[in-house]
Amino acid sequence: MALSAQDGRTFLRDAEKLHKEGRLDAALEQYGFALRATPGYVKALQGRASLYLDMGRMADRMADLEEVAKLTPKDGANLTQAAVACLDAREPGKARGYADAALALSGRNMEALQTKVRACLALKDVPCATTTADAALSLKGTTDTYYLHALSRMASGDFTTADADLDKVLEWNPLYEAAYVASGEAQLNLHKEYRGVSMQIRALEKAINRCTRGLELNPGSTELLIVRSKAFALQKEFAKAIDDVSKCVALGREDSVVYFQRALYYHGFGQEQNAVNDLNKLLLQDPDNVRFLLLRAECREANLDLDGAANDLSLASKLMKADAAWTAADLKRVEEAKERVKARVFEMNREGDPPSITVLELLSVIEGDVYIADWTRSHANFFRAVQIEKNVMFIILLLIVAVAAFNIVSTLVMAVTDKESDIAILRTLGASPGSIMQVFIVQGALIGVIGLALGLAGGVALALNIDVVVPAIERLFNTQFLAKEVYYISELPSDLQWRDVGVIAAVSFVLTLLATLYPSWRASRVNPAEALRYE
Repeated sequence: MALSAQDGRTFLRDAEKLHKEGRLDAALEQYGFALRATPGYVKALQGRASLYLDMGRMADRMADLEEVAKLTPKDGANLTQAAVACLDAREPGKARGYADAALALSGRNMEALQTKVRACLALKDVPCATTTADAALSLKGTTDTYYLHALSRMASGDFTTADADLDKVLEWNPLYEAAYVASGEAQLNLHKEYRGVSMQIRALEKAINRCTRGLELNPGSTELLIVRSKAFALQKEFAKAIDDVSKCVALGREDSVVYFQRALYYHGFGQEQNAVNDLNKLLLQDPDNVRFLLLRAECREANLDLDGAANDLSLASKLMKADAAWTAADLKRVEEAKERVKARVFEMNREGDPPSITVLELLSVIEGDVYIADWTRSHANFFRAVQIEKNVMFIILLLIVAVAAFNIVSTLVMAVTDKESDIAILRTLGASPGSIMQVFIVQGALIGVIGLALGLAGGVALALNIDVVVPAIERLFNTQFLAKEVYYISELPSDLQWRDVGVIAAVSFVLTLLATLYPSWRASRVNPAEALRYE
Protein backbone atom coordinates (compact mmCIF):
# COMPACT_ATOMS: atom_id res chain seq x y z
CA MET A 1 0.00 0.00 0.00
CA ALA A 2 2.93 2.33 0.74
CA LEU A 3 4.36 1.67 -2.70
CA SER A 4 0.94 2.34 -4.21
CA ALA A 5 0.70 5.65 -2.37
CA GLN A 6 4.20 6.55 -3.47
CA ASP A 7 3.26 5.82 -7.08
CA GLY A 8 0.13 7.99 -6.68
CA ARG A 9 2.19 10.91 -5.43
CA THR A 10 4.57 10.52 -8.35
CA PHE A 11 1.74 10.66 -10.86
CA LEU A 12 0.27 13.64 -8.98
CA ARG A 13 3.53 15.60 -9.25
CA ASP A 14 3.68 14.89 -12.99
CA ALA A 15 0.03 15.90 -13.40
CA GLU A 16 0.53 19.19 -11.52
CA LYS A 17 3.59 19.99 -13.64
CA LEU A 18 1.72 19.32 -16.88
CA HIS A 19 -1.25 21.37 -15.63
CA LYS A 20 0.98 24.38 -14.99
CA GLU A 21 2.48 24.00 -18.48
CA GLY A 22 -1.01 24.10 -19.98
CA ARG A 23 -0.90 20.53 -21.30
CA LEU A 24 -4.37 19.74 -20.04
CA ASP A 25 -5.04 16.41 -21.75
CA ALA A 26 -1.73 14.96 -20.63
CA ALA A 27 -2.32 16.26 -17.10
CA LEU A 28 -5.78 14.67 -17.04
CA GLU A 29 -4.24 11.33 -17.97
CA GLN A 30 -1.68 11.59 -15.13
CA TYR A 31 -4.41 12.46 -12.61
CA GLY A 32 -6.24 9.34 -13.73
CA PHE A 33 -3.08 7.26 -13.18
CA ALA A 34 -2.68 8.77 -9.71
CA LEU A 35 -6.24 7.84 -8.74
CA ARG A 36 -5.91 4.33 -10.14
CA ALA A 37 -2.70 3.87 -8.20
CA THR A 38 -4.22 5.35 -5.02
CA PRO A 39 -8.05 5.23 -5.02
CA GLY A 40 -9.61 7.98 -2.96
CA TYR A 41 -6.47 10.14 -3.18
CA VAL A 42 -7.93 13.50 -2.03
CA LYS A 43 -5.19 15.74 -3.46
CA ALA A 44 -5.46 14.02 -6.84
CA LEU A 45 -9.25 14.48 -6.83
CA GLN A 46 -8.87 18.16 -5.93
CA GLY A 47 -6.20 18.68 -8.59
CA ARG A 48 -8.31 17.01 -11.25
CA ALA A 49 -11.30 19.11 -10.19
CA SER A 50 -9.19 22.24 -10.72
CA LEU A 51 -8.22 20.91 -14.15
CA TYR A 52 -11.86 20.24 -15.01
CA LEU A 53 -12.63 23.86 -14.07
CA ASP A 54 -10.02 25.09 -16.57
CA MET A 55 -11.51 22.78 -19.20
CA GLY A 56 -15.08 23.96 -18.50
CA ARG A 57 -16.25 20.47 -17.48
CA MET A 58 -18.37 21.55 -14.53
CA ALA A 59 -20.24 18.27 -14.05
CA ASP A 60 -16.99 16.29 -13.81
CA ARG A 61 -15.53 18.86 -11.41
CA MET A 62 -18.66 18.55 -9.24
CA ALA A 63 -18.33 14.74 -9.17
CA ASP A 64 -14.69 14.90 -8.00
CA LEU A 65 -15.35 17.47 -5.28
CA GLU A 66 -18.41 15.51 -4.10
CA GLU A 67 -16.15 12.49 -3.75
CA VAL A 68 -13.72 14.59 -1.72
CA ALA A 69 -16.58 15.77 0.53
CA LYS A 70 -17.68 12.17 1.13
CA LEU A 71 -14.10 11.16 1.99
CA THR A 72 -13.70 14.10 4.41
CA PRO A 73 -17.14 14.71 5.95
CA LYS A 74 -15.68 16.71 8.85
CA ASP A 75 -13.72 19.13 6.66
CA GLY A 76 -15.80 22.30 6.27
CA ALA A 77 -13.58 23.69 3.51
CA ASN A 78 -14.03 20.59 1.34
CA LEU A 79 -17.79 20.61 1.92
CA THR A 80 -17.89 24.27 0.90
CA GLN A 81 -15.90 23.58 -2.27
CA ALA A 82 -18.35 20.80 -3.12
CA ALA A 83 -21.23 23.25 -2.62
CA VAL A 84 -19.60 25.81 -4.93
CA ALA A 85 -18.98 23.14 -7.59
CA CYS A 86 -22.60 21.98 -7.43
CA LEU A 87 -23.83 25.56 -7.80
CA ASP A 88 -21.55 26.12 -10.81
CA ALA A 89 -22.89 22.90 -12.33
CA ARG A 90 -26.46 24.19 -11.89
CA GLU A 91 -27.35 21.82 -9.10
CA PRO A 92 -28.58 24.29 -6.45
CA GLY A 93 -30.31 21.59 -4.39
CA LYS A 94 -27.06 19.68 -3.88
CA ALA A 95 -25.22 22.97 -3.30
CA ARG A 96 -27.52 23.90 -0.45
CA GLY A 97 -27.10 20.44 1.10
CA TYR A 98 -23.32 20.67 1.16
CA ALA A 99 -23.46 24.28 2.39
CA ASP A 100 -25.73 23.22 5.25
CA ALA A 101 -23.28 20.43 6.14
CA ALA A 102 -20.40 22.91 6.19
CA LEU A 103 -22.40 25.36 8.32
CA ALA A 104 -23.26 22.58 10.76
CA LEU A 105 -19.54 22.29 11.44
CA SER A 106 -19.07 26.07 11.68
CA GLY A 107 -21.79 28.69 11.46
CA ARG A 108 -19.16 31.34 10.72
CA ASN A 109 -18.12 29.81 7.40
CA MET A 110 -18.60 32.89 5.18
CA GLU A 111 -18.12 31.11 1.85
CA ALA A 112 -20.67 28.47 2.82
CA LEU A 113 -23.15 31.19 3.82
CA GLN A 114 -22.74 33.03 0.52
CA THR A 115 -23.02 29.80 -1.48
CA LYS A 116 -26.21 28.90 0.39
CA VAL A 117 -27.71 32.32 -0.40
CA ARG A 118 -27.03 31.84 -4.12
CA ALA A 119 -28.41 28.29 -4.01
CA CYS A 120 -31.59 29.41 -2.26
CA LEU A 121 -32.07 32.20 -4.80
CA ALA A 122 -31.65 29.69 -7.62
CA LEU A 123 -34.23 27.44 -5.93
CA LYS A 124 -36.54 30.48 -5.45
CA ASP A 125 -36.57 29.80 -1.71
CA VAL A 126 -36.75 33.47 -0.76
CA PRO A 127 -37.18 33.07 3.05
CA CYS A 128 -34.10 30.84 3.18
CA ALA A 129 -32.10 33.26 1.04
CA THR A 130 -33.15 36.25 3.16
CA THR A 131 -32.33 34.57 6.49
CA THR A 132 -28.95 33.33 5.26
CA ALA A 133 -28.07 36.70 3.71
CA ASP A 134 -28.89 38.41 7.02
CA ALA A 135 -26.63 35.94 8.84
CA ALA A 136 -23.76 36.56 6.40
CA LEU A 137 -24.13 40.35 6.67
CA SER A 138 -24.24 40.24 10.48
CA LEU A 139 -21.07 38.14 10.45
CA LYS A 140 -19.15 40.66 8.30
CA GLY A 141 -20.16 43.56 6.10
CA THR A 142 -18.32 43.22 2.79
CA THR A 143 -19.15 44.07 -0.79
CA ASP A 144 -20.14 40.45 -1.41
CA THR A 145 -22.38 40.16 1.64
CA TYR A 146 -24.11 43.46 0.88
CA TYR A 147 -24.53 42.41 -2.75
CA LEU A 148 -26.12 39.07 -1.79
CA HIS A 149 -28.22 40.84 0.81
CA ALA A 150 -29.48 43.16 -1.95
CA LEU A 151 -30.30 40.19 -4.22
CA SER A 152 -32.29 38.50 -1.45
CA ARG A 153 -34.16 41.74 -0.73
CA MET A 154 -34.97 42.16 -4.43
CA ALA A 155 -36.32 38.59 -4.49
CA SER A 156 -38.57 39.46 -1.53
CA GLY A 157 -39.75 42.70 -3.14
CA ASP A 158 -37.91 45.10 -0.82
CA PHE A 159 -36.30 47.18 -3.55
CA THR A 160 -35.64 50.21 -1.36
CA THR A 161 -33.35 48.23 0.97
CA ALA A 162 -31.76 46.54 -2.04
CA ASP A 163 -31.04 49.94 -3.60
CA ALA A 164 -29.37 51.15 -0.39
CA ASP A 165 -27.26 47.96 -0.21
CA LEU A 166 -26.13 48.31 -3.82
CA ASP A 167 -25.26 51.99 -3.31
CA LYS A 168 -22.93 50.87 -0.51
CA VAL A 169 -21.40 48.12 -2.67
CA LEU A 170 -20.61 50.53 -5.51
CA GLU A 171 -19.32 53.14 -3.07
CA TRP A 172 -16.84 50.61 -1.68
CA ASN A 173 -15.99 48.98 -5.01
CA PRO A 174 -16.84 51.00 -8.16
CA LEU A 175 -15.58 48.10 -10.31
CA TYR A 176 -18.25 45.62 -9.10
CA GLU A 177 -19.94 44.94 -12.47
CA ALA A 178 -22.69 42.64 -11.14
CA ALA A 179 -23.75 45.37 -8.70
CA TYR A 180 -24.34 47.78 -11.62
CA VAL A 181 -26.66 45.21 -13.23
CA ALA A 182 -28.54 44.62 -9.98
CA SER A 183 -28.77 48.35 -9.27
CA GLY A 184 -30.29 48.99 -12.70
CA GLU A 185 -32.86 46.23 -12.15
CA ALA A 186 -33.69 47.61 -8.70
CA GLN A 187 -34.36 51.05 -10.19
CA LEU A 188 -36.66 49.55 -12.85
CA ASN A 189 -38.68 47.87 -10.11
CA LEU A 190 -38.75 51.06 -8.04
CA HIS A 191 -40.08 52.86 -11.13
CA LYS A 192 -43.06 50.47 -11.04
CA GLU A 193 -43.65 51.14 -7.34
CA TYR A 194 -43.39 54.92 -7.45
CA ARG A 195 -46.56 56.93 -8.08
CA GLY A 196 -44.99 60.35 -8.48
CA VAL A 197 -43.78 61.24 -11.97
CA SER A 198 -40.63 62.96 -10.70
CA MET A 199 -39.65 59.88 -8.69
CA GLN A 200 -40.24 57.65 -11.70
CA ILE A 201 -38.09 59.88 -13.90
CA ARG A 202 -35.35 59.90 -11.26
CA ALA A 203 -35.41 56.10 -11.01
CA LEU A 204 -35.05 55.66 -14.78
CA GLU A 205 -32.24 58.21 -14.97
CA LYS A 206 -30.40 56.44 -12.14
CA ALA A 207 -30.84 53.08 -13.88
CA ILE A 208 -29.44 54.49 -17.14
CA ASN A 209 -26.54 56.19 -15.36
CA ARG A 210 -25.63 53.02 -13.45
CA CYS A 211 -25.74 50.88 -16.59
CA THR A 212 -23.76 53.46 -18.58
CA ARG A 213 -21.09 53.53 -15.87
CA GLY A 214 -20.93 49.73 -15.88
CA LEU A 215 -20.62 49.69 -19.68
CA GLU A 216 -17.69 52.09 -19.46
CA LEU A 217 -15.95 49.41 -17.38
CA ASN A 218 -17.07 46.54 -19.63
CA PRO A 219 -18.56 47.56 -23.01
CA GLY A 220 -19.29 43.91 -23.77
CA SER A 221 -21.71 43.31 -20.88
CA THR A 222 -24.96 42.18 -22.48
CA GLU A 223 -26.71 42.16 -19.08
CA LEU A 224 -26.06 45.87 -18.66
CA LEU A 225 -27.20 46.56 -22.23
CA ILE A 226 -30.47 44.67 -21.64
CA VAL A 227 -31.21 46.54 -18.39
CA ARG A 228 -30.41 49.92 -19.96
CA SER A 229 -32.58 49.12 -22.97
CA LYS A 230 -35.53 48.50 -20.64
CA ALA A 231 -34.99 51.89 -19.00
CA PHE A 232 -34.81 53.60 -22.40
CA ALA A 233 -38.04 51.86 -23.46
CA LEU A 234 -39.83 53.13 -20.35
CA GLN A 235 -38.69 56.63 -21.34
CA LYS A 236 -40.18 55.99 -24.81
CA GLU A 237 -36.66 56.21 -26.26
CA PHE A 238 -37.27 53.15 -28.40
CA ALA A 239 -34.53 53.93 -30.92
CA LYS A 240 -31.92 53.85 -28.13
CA ALA A 241 -33.47 50.70 -26.66
CA ILE A 242 -33.32 48.96 -30.05
CA ASP A 243 -29.71 50.08 -30.47
CA ASP A 244 -28.70 48.60 -27.09
CA VAL A 245 -30.40 45.25 -27.60
CA SER A 246 -29.02 45.03 -31.16
CA LYS A 247 -25.54 45.43 -29.69
CA CYS A 248 -26.25 42.28 -27.66
CA VAL A 249 -26.89 40.41 -30.90
CA ALA A 250 -23.68 41.84 -32.38
CA LEU A 251 -21.81 40.63 -29.30
CA GLY A 252 -23.05 37.09 -29.94
CA ARG A 253 -25.96 36.84 -27.53
CA GLU A 254 -28.97 35.52 -29.43
CA ASP A 255 -31.22 33.96 -26.79
CA SER A 256 -34.98 34.42 -26.51
CA VAL A 257 -34.64 37.31 -24.03
CA VAL A 258 -32.75 39.44 -26.53
CA TYR A 259 -35.07 38.86 -29.47
CA PHE A 260 -38.25 39.20 -27.40
CA GLN A 261 -37.09 42.49 -25.90
CA ARG A 262 -36.15 43.83 -29.33
CA ALA A 263 -39.54 42.77 -30.70
CA LEU A 264 -41.21 44.71 -27.87
CA TYR A 265 -39.16 47.80 -28.68
CA TYR A 266 -39.84 47.52 -32.43
CA HIS A 267 -43.55 47.27 -31.62
CA GLY A 268 -43.38 50.35 -29.42
CA PHE A 269 -41.44 52.20 -32.14
CA GLY A 270 -44.03 51.31 -34.80
CA GLN A 271 -41.68 49.04 -36.78
CA GLU A 272 -44.13 46.16 -36.76
CA GLN A 273 -42.57 44.07 -39.53
CA ASN A 274 -39.17 44.09 -37.79
CA ALA A 275 -40.91 42.93 -34.60
CA VAL A 276 -42.64 40.13 -36.53
CA ASN A 277 -39.29 39.03 -38.00
CA ASP A 278 -37.75 38.67 -34.52
CA LEU A 279 -40.81 36.84 -33.20
CA ASN A 280 -40.72 34.47 -36.18
CA LYS A 281 -37.21 33.42 -35.11
CA LEU A 282 -38.40 32.78 -31.57
CA LEU A 283 -41.49 30.83 -32.64
CA LEU A 284 -39.39 28.57 -34.86
CA GLN A 285 -37.63 27.42 -31.69
CA ASP A 286 -40.67 27.52 -29.38
CA PRO A 287 -43.87 27.40 -31.48
CA ASP A 288 -46.17 27.01 -28.45
CA ASN A 289 -45.01 30.06 -26.52
CA VAL A 290 -48.15 32.06 -25.78
CA ARG A 291 -46.33 35.32 -25.02
CA PHE A 292 -44.60 35.26 -28.39
CA LEU A 293 -47.87 34.47 -30.20
CA LEU A 294 -49.79 37.26 -28.49
CA LEU A 295 -47.14 39.85 -29.24
CA ARG A 296 -46.91 38.74 -32.87
CA ALA A 297 -50.69 38.99 -33.12
CA GLU A 298 -50.54 42.61 -31.91
CA CYS A 299 -47.79 43.45 -34.39
CA ARG A 300 -49.60 41.78 -37.27
CA GLU A 301 -52.83 43.57 -36.45
CA ALA A 302 -51.02 46.91 -36.35
CA ASN A 303 -49.44 46.01 -39.71
CA LEU A 304 -52.89 45.13 -41.16
CA ASP A 305 -51.95 41.44 -41.51
CA LEU A 306 -55.32 40.57 -40.01
CA ASP A 307 -55.46 36.94 -41.15
CA GLY A 308 -52.08 36.28 -39.54
CA ALA A 309 -53.19 38.03 -36.35
CA ALA A 310 -56.37 35.94 -36.22
CA ASN A 311 -54.39 32.70 -36.63
CA ASP A 312 -51.99 33.68 -33.84
CA LEU A 313 -54.85 34.57 -31.49
CA SER A 314 -56.67 31.31 -32.20
CA LEU A 315 -53.55 29.23 -31.49
CA ALA A 316 -52.78 31.24 -28.35
CA SER A 317 -56.37 30.76 -27.12
CA LYS A 318 -56.11 26.97 -27.52
CA LEU A 319 -52.77 26.85 -25.69
CA MET A 320 -54.06 29.05 -22.86
CA LYS A 321 -57.10 26.83 -22.31
CA ALA A 322 -54.78 23.84 -21.91
CA ASP A 323 -52.53 25.67 -19.42
CA ALA A 324 -53.91 26.34 -15.95
CA ALA A 325 -51.36 29.14 -15.42
CA TRP A 326 -53.51 31.50 -17.53
CA THR A 327 -56.49 33.11 -15.83
CA ALA A 328 -60.01 33.63 -17.09
CA ALA A 329 -59.25 37.35 -17.46
CA ASP A 330 -56.35 36.52 -19.77
CA LEU A 331 -58.59 34.34 -21.92
CA LYS A 332 -61.23 37.05 -22.02
CA ARG A 333 -58.71 39.59 -23.35
CA VAL A 334 -57.64 37.19 -26.09
CA GLU A 335 -61.26 36.50 -27.09
CA GLU A 336 -61.94 40.24 -27.25
CA ALA A 337 -58.89 40.68 -29.46
CA LYS A 338 -60.14 37.88 -31.74
CA GLU A 339 -63.53 39.58 -32.11
CA ARG A 340 -61.86 42.90 -32.85
CA VAL A 341 -59.68 41.36 -35.55
CA LYS A 342 -62.68 39.57 -37.08
CA ALA A 343 -64.55 42.86 -37.29
CA ARG A 344 -61.59 44.51 -39.02
CA VAL A 345 -61.27 41.60 -41.45
CA PHE A 346 -64.95 42.05 -42.35
CA GLU A 347 -64.38 45.75 -43.02
CA MET A 348 -61.29 45.08 -45.13
CA ASN A 349 -62.95 42.36 -47.21
CA ARG A 350 -66.03 44.34 -48.18
CA GLU A 351 -66.69 45.14 -51.84
CA GLY A 352 -64.97 48.12 -53.36
CA ASP A 353 -68.24 49.73 -54.49
CA PRO A 354 -69.15 53.24 -53.37
CA PRO A 355 -70.56 53.30 -49.83
CA SER A 356 -73.94 54.62 -51.02
CA ILE A 357 -74.54 51.50 -53.14
CA THR A 358 -73.55 49.20 -50.27
CA VAL A 359 -75.88 51.05 -47.90
CA LEU A 360 -78.79 50.84 -50.34
CA GLU A 361 -78.23 47.12 -50.79
CA LEU A 362 -78.20 46.62 -47.05
CA LEU A 363 -81.37 48.66 -46.54
CA SER A 364 -83.14 46.58 -49.15
CA VAL A 365 -82.55 43.33 -47.26
CA ILE A 366 -82.53 44.47 -43.60
CA GLU A 367 -85.81 45.13 -41.88
CA GLY A 368 -86.43 47.33 -38.87
CA ASP A 369 -84.65 50.38 -37.48
CA VAL A 370 -80.94 50.01 -38.06
CA TYR A 371 -77.92 52.29 -38.05
CA ILE A 372 -75.45 51.80 -40.89
CA ALA A 373 -71.97 53.32 -40.97
CA ASP A 374 -69.61 52.74 -43.90
CA TRP A 375 -65.84 52.33 -43.57
CA THR A 376 -65.19 55.89 -44.76
CA ARG A 377 -66.87 57.09 -41.56
CA SER A 378 -65.54 54.49 -39.14
CA HIS A 379 -62.00 55.28 -40.39
CA ALA A 380 -62.54 58.96 -41.06
CA ASN A 381 -59.25 59.89 -39.42
CA PHE A 382 -57.32 57.89 -42.00
CA PHE A 383 -59.09 59.61 -44.87
CA ARG A 384 -58.50 63.05 -43.36
CA ALA A 385 -54.82 62.22 -42.94
CA VAL A 386 -54.55 61.12 -46.59
CA GLN A 387 -56.34 64.28 -47.76
CA ILE A 388 -54.04 66.49 -45.68
CA GLU A 389 -51.03 64.69 -47.11
CA LYS A 390 -52.33 65.19 -50.63
CA ASN A 391 -52.86 68.92 -50.03
CA VAL A 392 -49.38 69.29 -48.55
CA MET A 393 -47.84 67.50 -51.55
CA PHE A 394 -49.70 69.87 -53.89
CA ILE A 395 -48.29 72.87 -52.01
CA ILE A 396 -44.78 71.39 -52.20
CA LEU A 397 -45.09 70.87 -55.95
CA LEU A 398 -46.47 74.41 -56.29
CA LEU A 399 -43.42 75.80 -54.50
CA ILE A 400 -41.10 73.78 -56.75
CA VAL A 401 -42.82 75.23 -59.82
CA ALA A 402 -42.62 78.72 -58.30
CA VAL A 403 -38.86 78.33 -57.80
CA ALA A 404 -38.57 77.23 -61.44
CA ALA A 405 -40.59 80.29 -62.48
CA PHE A 406 -37.93 82.52 -60.94
CA ASN A 407 -35.58 81.22 -63.64
CA ILE A 408 -37.94 82.75 -66.21
CA VAL A 409 -37.82 86.04 -64.31
CA SER A 410 -34.02 86.06 -64.25
CA THR A 411 -33.81 85.03 -67.92
CA LEU A 412 -36.13 87.82 -69.05
CA VAL A 413 -34.46 90.42 -66.84
CA MET A 414 -31.12 89.53 -68.43
CA ALA A 415 -32.75 89.68 -71.89
CA VAL A 416 -34.20 93.14 -71.13
CA THR A 417 -30.81 94.39 -69.92
CA ASP A 418 -29.07 92.96 -72.98
CA LYS A 419 -31.67 94.35 -75.43
CA GLU A 420 -32.12 97.84 -73.95
CA SER A 421 -30.69 99.53 -77.05
CA ASP A 422 -32.95 97.47 -79.37
CA ILE A 423 -35.96 98.31 -77.20
CA ALA A 424 -35.02 101.99 -77.39
CA ILE A 425 -34.82 101.84 -81.19
CA LEU A 426 -38.24 100.23 -81.37
CA ARG A 427 -39.59 102.96 -79.11
CA THR A 428 -38.13 105.67 -81.36
CA LEU A 429 -39.73 103.96 -84.36
CA GLY A 430 -43.12 104.29 -82.69
CA ALA A 431 -43.57 101.09 -80.65
CA SER A 432 -45.75 101.70 -77.61
CA PRO A 433 -44.83 100.52 -74.06
CA GLY A 434 -47.74 98.05 -74.24
CA SER A 435 -46.41 96.41 -77.42
CA ILE A 436 -42.92 96.10 -75.88
CA MET A 437 -44.49 94.49 -72.81
CA GLN A 438 -46.41 92.06 -75.01
CA VAL A 439 -43.21 90.96 -76.76
CA PHE A 440 -41.56 89.89 -73.51
CA ILE A 441 -44.75 88.34 -72.14
CA VAL A 442 -44.94 86.19 -75.28
CA GLN A 443 -41.27 85.26 -74.93
CA GLY A 444 -41.70 84.21 -71.30
CA ALA A 445 -44.93 82.37 -72.04
CA LEU A 446 -43.23 80.49 -74.90
CA ILE A 447 -40.42 79.40 -72.55
CA GLY A 448 -42.99 78.27 -69.99
CA VAL A 449 -45.10 76.36 -72.54
CA ILE A 450 -42.07 74.48 -73.88
CA GLY A 451 -40.94 73.57 -70.36
CA LEU A 452 -44.46 72.64 -69.33
CA ALA A 453 -44.90 70.37 -72.37
CA LEU A 454 -41.59 68.62 -71.75
CA GLY A 455 -42.38 68.19 -68.05
CA LEU A 456 -45.85 66.82 -68.70
CA ALA A 457 -44.62 64.39 -71.33
CA GLY A 458 -41.81 63.14 -69.10
CA GLY A 459 -44.00 62.89 -66.00
CA VAL A 460 -46.86 61.07 -67.73
CA ALA A 461 -44.45 58.69 -69.47
CA LEU A 462 -42.71 57.91 -66.16
CA ALA A 463 -46.02 57.38 -64.33
CA LEU A 464 -47.31 55.02 -67.01
CA ASN A 465 -44.06 53.02 -67.10
CA ILE A 466 -43.04 53.13 -63.44
CA ASP A 467 -43.32 49.33 -63.21
CA VAL A 468 -40.58 49.06 -65.84
CA VAL A 469 -38.35 52.00 -64.86
CA VAL A 470 -37.99 51.21 -61.14
CA PRO A 471 -36.96 47.53 -61.60
CA ALA A 472 -34.44 48.65 -64.23
CA ILE A 473 -32.90 51.17 -61.80
CA GLU A 474 -32.87 48.53 -59.02
CA ARG A 475 -31.02 46.10 -61.28
CA LEU A 476 -28.61 48.80 -62.44
CA PHE A 477 -27.59 49.86 -58.92
CA ASN A 478 -28.15 46.42 -57.30
CA THR A 479 -30.53 47.78 -54.68
CA GLN A 480 -34.18 47.51 -53.66
CA PHE A 481 -36.33 50.56 -52.96
CA LEU A 482 -39.23 48.68 -51.32
CA ALA A 483 -38.25 45.62 -49.27
CA LYS A 484 -41.18 43.18 -49.24
CA GLU A 485 -40.58 42.13 -45.63
CA VAL A 486 -40.71 45.76 -44.45
CA TYR A 487 -43.36 47.47 -46.61
CA TYR A 488 -45.52 44.46 -47.60
CA ILE A 489 -45.18 45.55 -51.25
CA SER A 490 -42.28 45.02 -53.62
CA GLU A 491 -43.36 47.32 -56.48
CA LEU A 492 -43.88 51.07 -56.60
CA PRO A 493 -47.58 51.64 -57.42
CA SER A 494 -48.72 54.35 -59.82
CA ASP A 495 -52.25 55.61 -60.54
CA LEU A 496 -52.34 58.43 -63.11
CA GLN A 497 -55.09 60.95 -62.32
CA TRP A 498 -55.66 63.15 -65.40
CA ARG A 499 -57.62 65.66 -63.35
CA ASP A 500 -54.56 66.24 -61.14
CA VAL A 501 -52.37 66.51 -64.24
CA GLY A 502 -54.65 69.20 -65.64
CA VAL A 503 -54.68 71.18 -62.38
CA ILE A 504 -50.88 71.05 -62.11
CA ALA A 505 -50.46 72.11 -65.74
CA ALA A 506 -52.89 75.02 -65.37
CA VAL A 507 -51.30 76.30 -62.17
CA SER A 508 -47.83 75.98 -63.68
CA PHE A 509 -48.86 77.98 -66.76
CA VAL A 510 -50.41 80.71 -64.59
CA LEU A 511 -47.22 80.97 -62.55
CA THR A 512 -45.23 81.20 -65.79
CA LEU A 513 -47.36 84.12 -67.00
CA LEU A 514 -47.07 85.87 -63.64
CA ALA A 515 -43.29 85.45 -63.79
CA THR A 516 -43.18 87.42 -67.08
CA LEU A 517 -44.95 90.52 -65.74
CA TYR A 518 -42.08 92.20 -63.91
CA PRO A 519 -39.45 91.82 -66.70
CA SER A 520 -42.00 92.90 -69.32
CA TRP A 521 -43.00 95.96 -67.29
CA ARG A 522 -39.33 96.80 -66.83
CA ALA A 523 -38.78 96.54 -70.59
CA SER A 524 -41.72 98.87 -71.27
CA ARG A 525 -40.18 101.47 -68.92
CA VAL A 526 -36.90 101.73 -70.84
CA ASN A 527 -36.07 105.39 -71.63
CA PRO A 528 -34.90 105.60 -75.31
CA ALA A 529 -32.73 108.67 -74.68
CA GLU A 530 -30.88 107.06 -71.76
CA ALA A 531 -30.49 103.75 -73.57
CA LEU A 532 -29.04 105.36 -76.77
CA ARG A 533 -26.84 108.01 -75.10
CA TYR A 534 -23.63 106.00 -75.44
CA GLU A 535 -24.49 104.09 -78.61
